[in-house]
Amino acid sequence: MNCILKIEIKKFNNMELVDTTNNLVNEFIAVGQFDQIKFHKLNFDLNEGILKQIYFDYLNLSIEKKVNDLQVIYCCPANEDFNYDNFENDSNWNYQFLSFIEAEDFDIEVYKDIDFFKSLDRNNYIGIFKTDTINEGYEKIARLHFDQKQINRTFTMMIINNKFDEKKTKEDIIDFTINFKVNNPERLKSTLKTQLGYEDKIYYILGNSDLQINFCNVLSDVLVNAVNKIKCAIEENDLKQNIRYVHSSVKVAADFSYYENVLQKKNNEKMDYKKAIAELKSMVNNATILDNNEKKYYSTINGMLLLLEEMYYENSNNKYIILAVLPVLYECYIILNKAKNNKILNGVLESVSQTLQVYAVSNFKTGHTPLCISNLYFAPVKLISFYNSYLRMLTLISNFQDSEIKVRYEFLILPRFQNTTNIQTFESIQNKLEDRMLVVYMPSESLFDLQNSLIILTHEAGHYLPNRIRWREERTKFLIKSTISTIYQLIKNNVEYEDRQLDIFNKKLSKYCLSILKKVKNSFEEQNNENKDYLVETEKSIRNSYIENIQNSMFDFLKDLTSDENDNSNISLIKYDNIYKKIGDNIFELINPLSPLSISEFYSNYEYLLRECYSDLFAIELLGLDVQDYVNAFANSFSDNYLNDRVTDYVSFNNKVLNRIAAVLYCENWNIDKNNIFMNKNDINVIKKWIDNQKNIEKNNVNSIEDDGSLIGMQVQSIRCNFIDYLRKCKVSLENVAKENSKLKMLYNDLKNNNHDLNNILSLIDQIVFENENYFSDVINEKKKNIQ
Repeated sequence: MNCILKIEIKKFNNMELVDTTNNLVNEFIAVGQFDQIKFHKLNFDLNEGILKQIYFDYLNLSIEKKVNDLQVIYCCPANEDFNYDNFENDSNWNYQFLSFIEAEDFDIEVYKDIDFFKSLDRNNYIGIFKTDTINEGYEKIARLHFDQKQINRTFTMMIINNKFDEKKTKEDIIDFTINFKVNNPERLKSTLKTQLGYEDKIYYILGNSDLQINFCNVLSDVLVNAVNKIKCAIEENDLKQNIRYVHSSVKVAADFSYYENVLQKKNNEKMDYKKAIAELKSMVNNATILDNNEKKYYSTINGMLLLLEEMYYENSNNKYIILAVLPVLYECYIILNKAKNNKILNGVLESVSQTLQVYAVSNFKTGHTPLCISNLYFAPVKLISFYNSYLRMLTLISNFQDSEIKVRYEFLILPRFQNTTNIQTFESIQNKLEDRMLVVYMPSESLFDLQNSLIILTHEAGHYLPNRIRWREERTKFLIKSTISTIYQLIKNNVEYEDRQLDIFNKKLSKYCLSILKKVKNSFEEQNNENKDYLVETEKSIRNSYIENIQNSMFDFLKDLTSDENDNSNISLIKYDNIYKKIGDNIFELINPLSPLSISEFYSNYEYLLRECYSDLFAIELLGLDVQDYVNAFANSFSDNYLNDRVTDYVSFNNKVLNRIAAVLYCENWNIDKNNIFMNKNDINVIKKWIDNQKNIEKNNVNSIEDDGSLIGMQVQSIRCNFIDYLRKCKVSLENVAKENSKLKMLYNDLKNNNHDLNNILSLIDQIVFENENYFSDVINEKKKNIQ
């Protein structure tokens, strides 16, 4: 069993506070913007992934709890000697403090009287400690800041024990206020004044609240008594529905002057992210685009400035956010200057804005907040940062860079309510495919499936790598030759001649197809386009070239069929008129875009297999996957029940996907069976049959496609051989990349082996996120060069 601590923090629209007479030692009154806190110890089965269980527990909690606002924190002890039983059973205290700490190099060993926890939230640690007086708690918080030079920010909540002991408070002097947002302020004020005698403590106020009760220079036990009296008065006078919001705050006298030297030293020691934000902000403010009075960009520029302003003041000390988002905003500025395309800019900025909303939400949250995007409210900050950092690490591996082409890819993870992961691309410069902003839309649920998500994201990144390890020129040659082979097969489909005439027909058809092949190759080679070998470009050029040449020479071919140069006898149009018509119909099917037998249709199938098989091999080789990891990752991604710990209903795939899986298994020399593979039996048999057929084809030495007019070169089997040859070349290149970047395999195996330990998972996340910091300066400086 694996134990973690779950903290529920609730906010009610009225004074529906916890009854202080109850016997629950793990449910307490909270002071501040929340009203109630509850602690749970969760025991999870080690046979299941802990992050998935956290996610399902959260969903169940959201459905069951009828509250207006609920935040949930799942955390694990950072102290090795932490004892859950002591934590739960210790009720000998008046106040408990939860301090959410954003810090660097934080030394928790210094504080033996504080229990520290780690969570998936933006905070590095959550410190929980108990005191008899409020002032003792505030002194500990001040000590944290004084001792720890690397603390960036803390947010602390105070909890009151249900078994509050007034005798322990001593001379605990405080000021506290309770603010109310109400429908009828006068009625509430009258009730509190007449029943509680608070006449001189009640004020009308401006701002987000209507009434305030203010207690100055009182003993801390007054707070507890006041809360209970107010609650009773509201219940007795049926005022619950009148109150929309309640917020309380406590103030103690404290001298913070000794922070000054500490804060100054802290800022000098760390990397200056604020400077990088400020520089970009200045560049956006002075964007040359404004000199041209192009007013249509004003709103876009203002939106970008608002995002930078938010980052500067709210997030500039949080590495999880800065490392993921700031390089993306620099890329936005490059797009602003070079693309001058509002559609692209606004799409990118909208994605960045939504991502910042993820980071703005502390911990998991349910409920309704104005201007919130609900699916972002349970997207843990550290998981989003981890995936962003991992994708940047992939793009920065030197083996992926061409010596002549400098690639700038920026990935941005954005959770969505959808079943599969997909990427939207934004090019910074028209027809410059090496410079892209890539927004990765991930299923919100899959964020919690680290192992499979790493496979899927690696696969998706594999679609955007430079030429050197993609063999794009070889891929283009395969597409050109395999297309003509398919044309040959489809034209002769269901055409029946006598033996002698069939031989003549085959030769004429072969001649016709090879002449088209030559024209298509020449046309492609003459293109003055540096991106012509990218699939997005070849799809247009090769497909259109084939259609054009077939149309231009179709009637010449049909005419040629009526003469036989060998014996001067004609293939009679009268005798074979139905055959002649069948050939014409087959050719028409090829050029008809609506036909399932069109060039466009089978070209897209080839393109799918080339694109997806390469990316599959990319993930397999770089992460060191085995057959079970590979097949089950896609079984999960194609399943509606995505986040089941395992897909219990075996997943069915269409033929295109089965061909893809079979080709990859064949290249990897893997066998597939029912054990631990979550595919239905029929699909497994289809894959086995494909692999067996390919083995027989290679055993029989079927030739590859050649330009020599040989009929064997036009056979369907030769297409598969050429396809496998291409994949094998890619596999060898990827194996070399994987050897030089073994840390990717180590990371995947660590996540796979530590799937049940939240503490280890959090350590691995931090390792990848903060490794990104080593590249940060280089990334930003490179972008500045591209701006100039």
